[in-house]
Amino acid sequence: MSTRSLIRRIDLIEAVRYDIHLHGFPTIFAEFLLAALGAVAIAIVELLHAGNGGAPLLGGLWFLGVALKCFPVVLLSLHVRRAGTDSRHGKRRPHLYVLELVVMLLMPRAVV
Repeated sequence: MSTRSLIRRIDLIEAVRYDIHLHGFPTIFAEFLLAALGAVAIAIVELLHAGNGGAPLLGGLWFLGVALKCFPVVLLSLHVRRAGTDSRHGKRRPHLYVLELVVMLLMPRAVV
């Protein structure tokens, strides 16, 4: 079995499209915008205290990474809003698809 068959690609645009279809654009846009801005604020505070040791520096960089991952979702939600929310997963057990996305996107953050 090759490693290529073990890797599953997440279609982020499709995930955002489905999420907007499920919860609405204002909810998704506000959720990720607030998460990104909150992560930036925490990163700034952590990096300002980076002189106190390595932990604040690592925490600041980690929160900066979270912010950098949330901003593209904000931009994608704007793109999806203009393009429409037609989802390709109509008959493909959408709840299992969403559960898979949640596990694949959030688990690396939960480990830290």
